[in-house]
Amino acid sequence: MKVANPVRTSVRGFRCAAPAERAGFVILSVSAITIGCARAVTYLLERRRWAPAFRSLLRQAYHLPRSDDPRVHHFVPGVLVSAVAGAAAILTRRDGHELRLALPFGVGVGLALDEVGLLVDLNNPYWGKQWVALAEGTLGAAGAAALGVRFYRIGVTRSNGASLAGPRTSVSER
Repeated sequence: MKVANPVRTSVRGFRCAAPAERAGFVILSVSAITIGCARAVTYLLERRRWAPAFRSLLRQAYHLPRSDDPRVHHFVPGVLVSAVAGAAAILTRRDGHELRLALPFGVGVGLALDEVGLLVDLNNPYWGKQWVALAEGTLGAAGAAALGVRFYRIGVTRSNGASLAGPRTSVSER
């Protein structure tokens, strides 16, 4: 029995998948990678500063005379609405530009979502709400992984001659 290369099979499945699935995979994976890179850069910059813990205490003291309730700026729902609308616009395209638009859109969404902690609470904008960015990155990576498994299944099915995702049509046939 011949064992197929999983990467080749997944790439075959990616090529056979619907355009919306491919664009969704790019958006989710690029967003997760961007959030991870932004967190890593922030970590390195904060740790290279002189006395980052002291700086954090000063920031907390500066924002002390306020309520303990988190403050959600109106910018946060605006970013979320824009992200949902942009993703819907890209995922419903059928002109062949889905992947070219999904890449910069995923980077932009990742950078915006990475800063949600800054917009929600000013206590320690870089590390006080790091779990928010980590959760967003994890959800994006999980979604991309789920689509990656689907691409692998499509690739296995296509290599066996069956059709799981239906016939793929070209842009001119749509």
